[in-house]
Amino acid sequence: MKKNEYMAMIIKDYLRSLGKGTHTLTALEARKLPGMDDYAANSCYPNVCIAMDKVAKEYYVGTALNDHNQSSTYAYEYIVK
Repeated sequence: MKKNEYMAMIIKDYLRSLGKGTHTLTALEARKLPGMDDYAANSCYPNVCIAMDKVAKEYYVGTALNDHNQSSTYAYEYIVK
């Protein structure tokens, strides 16, 4: 798997741990999740943003809240069912 696929799994597991509902996550918050250093240390925010997009497309319904997809302020609102 690619690094962003592993990061997507970490994000997916984190969102699932929050329980059902709507959850907002920024790239900065995602980058700080346990285990992300293993995959994001050298790539930082652009790949974290790609992982966030992947979560929205494959795991949970998600809406990007802005278009800052290269920065720490990139944010998604995910619906966990």
